[in-house]
Formats: sequence, C-alpha cells, structure tokens
Amino acid sequence: MFKNYNSTQKLALIACAIVFILVNLFSVAVVINTIVENNNPTITDKPISVTVVSSSRTTSLDYGFGENISISQGDFKTTAINVEMIGVTPADFILNENDIQISNGIVLIKPALDLKMNIQGSEINLLAGGSFVFISSSNTITVLMGEAEIDGEIVSMNKIVTFAENGDYSVSEFNRASLSSNEDYLQLSVAATNLKEDVPELTDTVSPRILVITPESGYETTDSSVDITGKSEIGAVLKFNGSLVSSDAFGNFSADVELEMGRNEIKVTISDVYGNVSEISLFYTRL
Repeated sequence: MFKNYNSTQKLALIACAIVFILVNLFSVAVVINTIVENNNPTITDKPISVTVVSSSRTTSLDYGFGENISISQGDFKTTAINVEMIGVTPADFILNENDIQISNGIVLIKPALDLKMNIQGSEINLLAGGSFVFISSSNTITVLMGEAEIDGEIVSMNKIVTFAENGDYSVSEFNRASLSSNEDYLQLSVAATNLKEDVPELTDTVSPRILVITPESGYETTDSSVDITGKSEIGAVLKFNGSLVSSDAFGNFSADVELEMGRNEIKVTISDVYGNVSEISLFYTRL
C-alpha cells in the first residue's frame, strides 16, 4: 500500500512514525525514572523537623543540614534521618549528616548513625543506638545507654565525660541516682514528659530486686555445695561472686555454689538494662 503514496505523503507518514516512536520512548523513560526515584529516595532540602512545646502552643519547623537552629522558649524534639533529640531551652545547635555542634542547651541525643561532636577542641563519637545527654553549662556528655568513642577509647554505659577548656577530658563513673536529684537531668525528664516521649533510660532509677531466694541467708548444711534457686525481675542480670548466673524468660534462676568449711559469704549483684545495680550478701555455713 505504501508504494501508492506520493513522496510528500510518504515523508508525512515517516515523520508521524518517528514522532510516535519518540513519544513512546519518552513515556518509557519517565516510568523508569519514577521507579528509580521511588527505590532511591533522596534527602529533602529540609530533612530536620523540630517540634517546640511551650505553655501556650506547639509549633513545628523544618530545617536543612548546616543551618543554625536557635530555640529560645519551651521544650523541643528534633527528628532527622540520623538522630533524634529532646532538649531544654534556650538551645543553639547545628546538625549535619555526620556531626552535630551544640553551643547551648541540655539535650538528650539518640543517634541512628554514628554522630561526631567537638567539645572544647576534643572530638567524641556518639555511636549509633546509644543514648547520651549533653549539658553545655558543664561541658559534659553522659552515656546513658550504648557507647561513645574518644581518642580510640570506648566509653561505656553509665560513664560521664567532662571536657576542659584546654582540650583535656576525663571519664568518671555516673551515679544514676543523679537522674532524680540533679536539676539538669530533672529538667530533661520534664521536657520528655511534656513532649509525650517515653525515655526510660532517663527516668528509670530504681534498682532491680531479687523477689524470691532459697535457701535464705543463714542456712547451715553439711554438704560441700548449696543449690541456690529463686526469682528475679524479668530481664535482670545476676552474678554470684562475680560469676554470671543464667535465668529464664520469667526471671527464674538456679546456681550450684561450692562451700568451704565454716561461714561463706555469697555476694549477689543484680543489674538491669539501664545500668541500675543492687547488691546483697548471703551467708551460708558448712558444718
């Protein structure tokens, strides 16, 4: 049939065919590009969401990485792809993809990715999955959960790092009782409540207990060992004289402890996931 058309008609048909092919190719390209974008989402230019709760209102604002964020009143929560934070104002900070700079404020930091901070010239790496409190007035980082790293040294849970103006730093034990007595931590707990955030590592300061133990302290026997059984709070970690004692999902435990002749002291240590610790001593006598 094509041979019955004159040259002008043939050229018109060819042009129409080319246009049809190009339109379809463009449509396919658009579909492919959409699929790729959906499978590889990009970070928006405002990836940081800040919610501020004050006595009069709740406001939400979005910021970009590298922007200076200054909050003068209320309690705030910050959510980004790399971190969540709860803070007490006034607060000033700059959040980037791999680091954060906080010049003012009391802030709970929960990084989803490793996050670096420079404090008084020293760099500390807050490791992903941890929970940390920064207090600008004292230039301290408290490790509530997880670990931090500084100068190749691992700083574990319930440690506090204090940074001096000359760039030096010191690491010391953190007493969790401070969470319910120190004004800075109390303010942070109130902020979490106001923001309706459950942060047990910040609020749980109650030491775990052994609920039942047999035999009771004071037990006497002629045997060379004693089988100690009992029940602790679920999830607690028990140690007898420094040795780990296993327990089941309900807190039931059993341990066979050797006894020397005479009076024996068994030191029992029990701790929970937040680092609260309690200790008791059992005394058994081998006759």
